[in-house]
Amino acid sequence: DGLMPRWSADGSQFACSRYTGGSGVWIVRADGVPEKRISDGWAAQWSPDGKSIAFTRNNSLCVYDVESEQIHVVLEKNDHPYQYIFWNMSWSPDSKQLAFKGRLTNKQEIAIINMTGKPRLIRCFASDKHLASDLAWSPDGRRILFNLHTPKTSNNQIYQLEPGSDQPELFPGLDAERSWGSVGFSPDGKWLVLSSTN
Repeated sequence: DGLMPRWSADGSQFACSRYTGGSGVWIVRADGVPEKRISDGWAAQWSPDGKSIAFTRNNSLCVYDVESEQIHVVLEKNDHPYQYIFWNMSWSPDSKQLAFKGRLTNKQEIAIINMTGKPRLIRCFASDKHLASDLAWSPDGRRILFNLHTPKTSNNQIYQLEPGSDQPELFPGLDAERSWGSVGFSPDGKWLVLSSTN
C-alpha cells in the first residue's frame, strides 16, 4: 500500500508515499511492514548517503533527518515561483543537492536546490512543451536526464542537462522513432533503464 518507493542506502528499508491516514510520507521495512509515518507530505526521496529523506508538503520542500528525526523546511512555499513542485525529484550522488520539476504559469521548469548550508535555488531549464517529472541524476554527478516532447519527431525523447546549465542536449544513441518515458541509471552508471509507450 504505497507509491514511489525509494531504497535506503543499506537496503533494509524504503521511503514511500501512502494515502493511509491522509497523504503521508512513510518509512517501510524491506519485508513490506510499515515502520514509521514521518509526516504529511508526498514524493519521498531517500538520499544516496542514507541520512535524509526529501519530500513535498503544502508546496514546500522539506527534508527529514533520519538520525535526529527532525524535519527542516528547505524551500518555503512563498519563497519560490512554482505553483506546484512535482514528485520524482532526484538527489545528486553526493547528497548535497536536489533536482526537481516545478510548474510555472505557462511553463514547466527544472531547478536545483542546495540541501546543505544556506538553501540556494538554481533555476536551470524551462519549457512550454511536455516535460516529464521523472529526473535521473547520473552517478558521476555530471548530468541530469529527463524526457521532453520533441515537435520534430512528435514524441518524447531523452535529454541530458549539465547541473546549473540551461541548454539541454538530446541523449545520444536512442531510437528517435520510439517515444521514451521514465529513465533511471544503474548505481554504477553503466546502464540506463527506460520505459517506452511503443
